[in-house]
Amino acid sequence: MTLKRSLLMLLLFALGTAVAQQAPGKGLDELKQFVADLQKNPSDDALREKIIRLALTLSPKPPLPDNAVVADSKAKTIFAHATSPDDLKDAAAAFEQASLLAPWVPDYYFNLAAALEKAGQMEAAVRALNFYLLAAPNAADGPAVRGRMEGIKFELDKAARAKKAAAAAAEQETRLREQKYGSRWDWTRSDALYRYGGAYGE
Repeated sequence: MTLKRSLLMLLLFALGTAVAQQAPGKGLDELKQFVADLQKNPSDDALREKIIRLALTLSPKPPLPDNAVVADSKAKTIFAHATSPDDLKDAAAAFEQASLLAPWVPDYYFNLAAALEKAGQMEAAVRALNFYLLAAPNAADGPAVRGRMEGIKFELDKAARAKKAAAAAAEQETRLREQKYGSRWDWTRSDALYRYGGAYGE
């Protein structure tokens, strides 16, 4: 009985070791397939998140594809010498390409967010920072990045409120014009009436 038990334990240990050795390869193959799927549908944020979470479980970490390194270097060069909004957009596009080729790399998202923020694409910058925090859950600058995100969200909310208020004011002005001149007046003539008062016999 003792011999059988020892043999059984040895067999179970061997099987466990084999599974442990095969798991990283299997995980890496799955990662590669997910990345290929993401490149067909870059806007699939759920799949991108899935890739990042899977990569965090792999040891050793997935190797960086050469084309991702090239895209990152290109983006950094463009960003460093950017002199116009178009340059910033080009840098952001290159960082986005790098993140598409190696979606698990935190720095790609951090740099992408910086380029997007300077280009005025604030909502996209928040998205990139979210992926950065997901890919680097223990980042030392995590609290600072979250604070930065909250600042951007505040500015976005402020701009949205201002836009809503402007739209409400425009709608109110339209109602006042219709009350005063009726809907038969075209706006050019109504504007003239506002500007010149009695020019049309008021």
